[in-house]
Amino acid sequence: MKKIINLTVEGMNCQSCISKIKDSLEELDCSFESSFNLDQKTISITFSPEDANNLDFKNKIEEVGYRVTKIGSV
Repeated sequence: MKKIINLTVEGMNCQSCISKIKDSLEELDCSFESSFNLDQKTISITFSPEDANNLDFKNKIEEVGYRVTKIGSV
């Protein structure tokens, strides 16, 4: 069963930020779908929990210089 998380990301405020975060997340060895909302500074990620977990995504985003301030499950 797929899991959906919503991440609030401090510092994400342009298309370049989104590209940088997407590139970082693609380094994870898992299948996922993501959608970005610049106005709300959020990322929604759908993934299989057996392939990854919330901290995998959080850590990848923070590795490229952004701060995840909130993680919520749907």
